[in-house]
This record gives sequence, structure tokens and C-alpha cells, in this order.
Amino acid sequence: MRYKIIIFFVFLSSYPIFGQDLEQVGEADPVDLSGSLSLQTGYYNTSLSYDRQDPYAYSLMGSAVLSLYGWQIPFNVSYANQQFNSGNPFQQFGLSPRYRWMQLHLGYSSMSFSPYTLNNHTFLGGGIELTPGNFRFGVMYGRLREKQQQLEGQYSSFHIPAYKRMGYGVKLGYGTSANFIDFILFKASDDTTSLQSSENLSVLPSENLVIGVSGRLQLFKALSWEFHTAGSAYTRNMYSRTTEDGEEYIPGLITSLYQPRISSRFTYAGHTSLHLQLRGFSIKGTYKRIQPGFASMGLYYITGDKEQYTIAPSLRLFQGRVSISGSLGLENDNVMNTKAVTTHRQIGSANVNWNTRGAFGLSMQYSNYQMNQSAALLDLNDTTKIAMVNRNISVIPRLTFRQENKTHQITLFANSQGLTDYNDFTSDMSETSTYTSNLNYSFRNRDNFFNTKTGLNLTRLNTALSEIRRYGLTLGVGKGFFEDKLTTNFRTNYSRNEVDGASAGYILGFHFNSGYNLPSGHAFSLMLKVTKNETENRRFSENMARVQYTYRF
Repeated sequence: MRYKIIIFFVFLSSYPIFGQDLEQVGEADPVDLSGSLSLQTGYYNTSLSYDRQDPYAYSLMGSAVLSLYGWQIPFNVSYANQQFNSGNPFQQFGLSPRYRWMQLHLGYSSMSFSPYTLNNHTFLGGGIELTPGNFRFGVMYGRLREKQQQLEGQYSSFHIPAYKRMGYGVKLGYGTSANFIDFILFKASDDTTSLQSSENLSVLPSENLVIGVSGRLQLFKALSWEFHTAGSAYTRNMYSRTTEDGEEYIPGLITSLYQPRISSRFTYAGHTSLHLQLRGFSIKGTYKRIQPGFASMGLYYITGDKEQYTIAPSLRLFQGRVSISGSLGLENDNVMNTKAVTTHRQIGSANVNWNTRGAFGLSMQYSNYQMNQSAALLDLNDTTKIAMVNRNISVIPRLTFRQENKTHQITLFANSQGLTDYNDFTSDMSETSTYTSNLNYSFRNRDNFFNTKTGLNLTRLNTALSEIRRYGLTLGVGKGFFEDKLTTNFRTNYSRNEVDGASAGYILGFHFNSGYNLPSGHAFSLMLKVTKNETENRRFSENMARVQYTYRF
């Protein structure tokens, strides 16, 4: 039976990616298969004039991991309402075997050299990482992006044509994870022949060369220094003419490897930090600067035009029962002084956690985000100036009582959030305040597999247009039978909405689920759900049922 299941998954698998340490090959079982198969069917009914779900639904889902002499290959397949979902098993295939200090990447893989050069970007190709002793070496080559041809000659924001993009990278360094220095070179370019009628397309082929340096040094036993920096030469249009002397500054080291054009720009990015780690206390300071327009084809996304200072202390007291941590950051854009105004941000946060030897515990969080602007190239207009503060504070006290196999817990969650706008022309419409509180009680008895949970909740939102309130109640109870092989849970919830003191409807729900697990790997589950919803405009109800069978092997 098991080998029939193996054959089934081999033919219906999708996107297998695996990697294994070659030192374990001889110790592993020759062939092994683990996974699950599940069959699910459901029913849906509503009083609405239209169905928000299929009235009858069913699905077949399977997942498995096939192990061949220690190599692990995952598979999955699904079939739902006459829709089969399974791709070519070799559509995305990756192999990353490792042996001692050598790791090989073949097929679809990702590698990381530094935060500003190549950082976990998926490519189709090959790569190798070597770390013999203190030597650190990495190299990759492959396709970073597959071409996307135009559809029927039309440009669409949902299907933008794209050139095939190829790239390679090299990392050479020395050291360990605690002390190292790496030099990185990464280059990528679009294949201008990969799209037809490229001259008429709204997209243009690009080219990029990035050179970076990363390192970490343990200066003293308690003090370490880390840095990452990179310079990027990025050509937006490979069809633009080459530059002449004095037209565009590109460092000489890069021009020997890269042909600058009038659409080329050289920018840099980096950050550095000092980390002091003492017994019970640590503090980390970081400085980050990213020039506007900085980009690397080895990154999926990065926010440019940023200068940031951050300090983050943490403290542990009373044998670790009290922990205090926080951060304070100052950030601004317009690092090249080319914008009309400069936007400043002050970001502060603090966290306190107190665990007593008794039943009481307390957690608190506070954050303060301020934003304002100052004049740069132009005078600042008070009517459009941005100046606001967003404050958030949460207090979570709790009581926990334990007696043998019984546990009682009472938790209160209170949160207050507010936005203050210091611009007199916009504050009347933008200022908001929100208050949320939840009071929960839970009880669990492990002797008879009984549990219950009740909760009260209240939310109040004040805006310039209205005051919205929502309050509700939740009640849940559960019981296990036959040594907890059969589980049953029932939950009901009720919430009511008010707008400016007037009723705006309610939601009433009942939820029941049960499950039965057999030692042989078979499992059954049942779910029933009834919801009644009333708003200012309509009333409706929804009923759902679902039955599922699962076999784990």
C-alpha cells in the first residue's frame, strides 16, 4: 500500500525543493515516506439572495515527504470542486546538498551575500559556498527573472512585459561568524533579445553592478562592531549612449567592469552598529544611510532616501523576572538635499514584562511615532505641512492560579491609541482615538479534559465624523472523552455595534467542532457554524457544515 502511495505522489507532486547533508546519507533509511491524505466535504446555506460560498464543496488534499537515502523531497496535490491543482513536478526544482564545509546549489535556489548586494533573491542556475577553516567563498550564476511577453500587443498594469534577467555574484572573505570580513561583487543585466519588438515596449532593459563590503568584529569581550555597505551603478536604459568624460561620475574601479551610460547613476547604501553586551544589560546603536534611487537587482525591494539613527537598550532585573527593553530612532529623508522639504520622524518604543514568583504578571508596551517637516529648497507652507504624533499604549495584567492539574487564568488587555495632528488646517478631519479592552477568564482541568473560556470586549473609535462602539461577549466550553481521543468544543459569541449612540446592528454566532483521532493514523472531524447578522440595511443568516477525514502515514 505504501509504495502505491509513493507512486501516486510522484506523478501528482508540485514544486519539490530539497537539500540534505551528505554526511548523513549512509546513516539514513534507504526509502521512507511520511505525510497525510485528507478528504473534506462541506455545506453552505444563507438567507441572502446570493451565495457567498459554494453550496456544496469538496476537496482532496495530500502532502508527503519522500526520503531516498537521506534526501528529502516534499510533494503536495489538491483537488477541489472539479479543479485539479498540481504542477509539473520539475517546474521549480532545487537541490542544495551539503558536505562538511561545502554546499552546492543547483536549480531554483537563493543565496545571501549581504543586505545591499544579493540577499535571498531566487535564481535558476547554480552556486557554491565554501567555508574551509576561516576562508569564506561563495559564487552564483543564473536567471534572476523570467521574461514576460506582451499579451496581444496590449500593455496592462496587471501584466507588465519584462526582459529575462541574468546575473552572477562572487563573495570572498575571511573569518568566523563572530569575526569576519567579506568582499562582494554582483552584476546583472537584462537580455535585450528576450522580448520581441523591444523598441516599441514601454519597458527598457537595465543593467546593474554592485560592489559591497560586510564585516563583524569582536572588539572586546562585551563589545562588537558590525557594518554593511555597498555602491551600486545602475543603468535604467541600456539603449542610451555611453558617457563621455565628466558627464556622469562613476568610480574608476567600477568603470573597468561596467560601461556607464547617460542613464547610469551611482548610489550607495549601508549601515553600521555597535553592540555592548553585559550581564543583565545590553545596548545597541545603529546608523543607516541609503541614498535616493539606490537599487540592486539582487534585492526584491529597498526603501531609498533615508538617514536613520537608532539606539536600543535592554535590561533584566531581579534574576530575570523583570525585563525592560526599548528603542529610540531619529530618521529623515532628503539626504542629498534635493527635495523641497525634509521629513523628520522620531520613533520611540518601550516594553516591560514582569513575572512574579506568585500568580501575578504584567506586560506593558508603549510607542510614540512623530512626524514633521522642515523647509529645504523651498519655504514650507503651513497649510500643507505635515506634523503629527501617533501614540500607542497597552497594559496587560494577568493572574494565573495552578493547583495540580487545574489552571485558572484571568487576563485583562487594555489598549489606547491616538493620532494628534498639529496642522490646524487638517486636524479636524484626521485626528482619531481608539480604546480597546478585553477581559478573559479561562479554566483547564487536565484530569477530565475539560476547559472553558469566557470573555468581555469593548472597542470605542472616535473620529471627526462619528463615534463608533462595539461591545460583546464570548463563551466557550470543551470536553475530551476516551483519554482525549474524542474532543468536543462549543463556542458562542455576541457583539453589538453603535454609531453616535444609535444601534447599528449585531452579530450572533454559534460554533461547534469535534474531532476523533485513532492510533492507526485515521482522524475524523466535524464543524457546524451558524451566524446571524443584522445591520442598518439588512438581516441575514448563514449556516455552514464541514466533515473531514484524514489519514497520516
